[in-house]
Amino acid sequence: MHAVRGSLPAGYQVVLTGVAGEADRAEGARADMQGVQNLAGKTTVQELINLLANARAVLALDSGAAHIAAHLRVPLVVMTRTEAREGWWSEAMYDGRPTVLTEEGEDDEAPRTTPYPPSIENLSLQTVVRSVLQCTI
Repeated sequence: MHAVRGSLPAGYQVVLTGVAGEADRAEGARADMQGVQNLAGKTTVQELINLLANARAVLALDSGAAHIAAHLRVPLVVMTRTEAREGWWSEAMYDGRPTVLTEEGEDDEAPRTTPYPPSIENLSLQTVVRSVLQCTI
């Protein structure tokens, strides 16, 4: 989180969301940084929808929040497993609008010790930040 916040312009407000069980983890990621709010476990679904609808851009894992942002046509960068990439890009879903990031050469099925599959875990900070900034232009 420090690296993402430090790579975005100062005027960007970062809002962390999630379910109540993720609140402590989000608070740890926020670690008293300026311009970062932790709303994990503190919003209703309607409040989350309003946050997403008014966002400059959304950076999300392949989650309900990402799908809501896509339906609302909010500029979206979604990080997903390689096998889920095609669904995001299909004309049937979101007209190929979201920026979809994945490391296609990674083996997500192998045993791992990281919380996220390698196709997400190994995305570079530069790629993620560049994608967020490009979708806000």
